[in-house]
Amino acid sequence: MSNSYKGWELLYQMPGGTKDPFQDPYGPTSECFSSNDVVRMFELGALSRDVSHLSRCKECRERVERFGEVTAPELAQSMYRSVPWWRKASQGFRTPQPAFAALASPQTLVYVPTTCSVNLAQGSVDTIRMQLITRRVDDLRRCTLRLEGPVTANAGCLVAGSEPYPWVEFHNVQASDDVIRELRLHNRITELVFLKVGETEQRLCLKGTSNIEFEGI
Repeated sequence: MSNSYKGWELLYQMPGGTKDPFQDPYGPTSECFSSNDVVRMFELGALSRDVSHLSRCKECRERVERFGEVTAPELAQSMYRSVPWWRKASQGFRTPQPAFAALASPQTLVYVPTTCSVNLAQGSVDTIRMQLITRRVDDLRRCTLRLEGPVTANAGCLVAGSEPYPWVEFHNVQASDDVIRELRLHNRITELVFLKVGETEQRLCLKGTSNIEFEGI
């Protein structure tokens, strides 16, 4: 079962989930998010119009925050249950391994407002700035923030501000060889980047994913 399908199934069980997820918003306005909208945002990142709506709509904010809290633990349990009994016995574990436990960390909705520039000669990436739609600011203060995937950064920093949701910045970001190669062929590309917040790889406090557009310079 795909993460996208499992996410939709969880939303179906939440208030308003019985509506058509492809057509019906759940909330007081016609601009409110459908279940499909919420799954899309958590997998691919929020758009500017999504964040704008969240700033005005309490119902959608609460739904997004609840979804981030419940999705990851349910996915971890589902994946663990799918492991054949003989494999569990042969590996000697009765409770989820660290790999499954890491999946159980809450998710955050990620918003990246701008295109990021990549220096093709050096492979370095301009500062990546992202907003995290989460109330878990204390986790951001006490844990290490990392970016993984087509670009990597070993440490990020929390940016102070007056907005309801925190901003984080990543400096000294490095692009992969694949990204550089693609940008030499196409001036702009979009890649899915993974955010991890935690003490170790096995002890994550928070995680998120988002598409980011890169341009070569």
